[in-house]
Amino acid sequence: MKLKSKFMINKKELCCILVNLMTVKLFFTYPRNIVINAGNAAWIQTIYVSLLAVAAYFITIRVYEKAGMKSILDISEEVGKKPLKIIVGLILIIIFTANVTVTMRSFPESVKNTLLPLTPMEVITTMLAAAIAVAAFAGIFSLSRIHSIYIPFAGIILVILLIMLTPYMNIVNIAPLFGKGTYNILLSGLEGLSIFSDILVLFVLIPFCKSFNEVKKGGGYAVIISAVVSCVLVFFYNMIYANPVAQEFIFPVYQMTRLIRIGEFFQRLDAFFEFIWSIAMMLYAGVYLYVICYIFKSVFNLKYTKELIIPFVIIISCISFIPSSIVDLLRSGTILYRISIPFCILLPVGLAVLYRIKGHKNV
Repeated sequence: MKLKSKFMINKKELCCILVNLMTVKLFFTYPRNIVINAGNAAWIQTIYVSLLAVAAYFITIRVYEKAGMKSILDISEEVGKKPLKIIVGLILIIIFTANVTVTMRSFPESVKNTLLPLTPMEVITTMLAAAIAVAAFAGIFSLSRIHSIYIPFAGIILVILLIMLTPYMNIVNIAPLFGKGTYNILLSGLEGLSIFSDILVLFVLIPFCKSFNEVKKGGGYAVIISAVVSCVLVFFYNMIYANPVAQEFIFPVYQMTRLIRIGEFFQRLDAFFEFIWSIAMMLYAGVYLYVICYIFKSVFNLKYTKELIIPFVIIISCISFIPSSIVDLLRSGTILYRISIPFCILLPVGLAVLYRIKGHKNV
């Protein structure tokens, strides 16, 4: 059901939210995982999964179109009544919590390694938890407007970063062309679709938007932009670091920023870029925290959303510390992405198909 509010998310705001959700992972461990799988052909794998993701999105949105402004929770309730709505809601909460906890743990690790080496991990995580709680309290409409201002600015910074990295590129580093083989690119490489798994948030936010046409265009632009950004970043990483050296860096984009030098006075531009990505991470986690609380409220027919923010931010923070090390985090993150990808692709399509079938039966 479309929400009755004088504030609605427009196409640009929705696009910026989704771009941030899908690209934040690129600044942490995602490029390394692709390089481990495909070697020097990581950029080819990224192009491959990006084309699949764009095709999957437009197929999904075409099937979903008949549902109009109904969220995935509304559809599940119409198709399978309250029990199905609860099941779908819990699946969404688990997937979104897994996404945000893996990234939320990666972020303090990167901050500790780059900016605050003497600060305990618990302090950094507590500060992050407080920041995303404040962001979630601001609400989805405030977050959408902040995204619409910040993401274009971050995009300009990213372009400047890439221009500065151009002198360090070496075409020899992408040889052999197919890296570890076509099997790794075409089959094992399907795990790379995890970067686009956050598109599932779109089908929760539909009632907050102005029209389905805005939803379709905003989501489409977001998938295409995220695909371009991921392809370009992984290509630059492959061109700058040869395999197997590229597999050694846990935070590849940060490692690239460390190469940048401007004269004798600006030797630590990586710290500046870390600050830019920190804001993107807080906005990312703030959106996820709000969406998780909103789903929980909707599924169990609670009256308020904001009262759930503090309990859920505590739960998410505690879960993020379950992996005892960054190695365990990467391993658990890979497993979670493998499990969540089928749900992120098939859940909206499956429910939309069932909704169409039920609609025909009622005619």
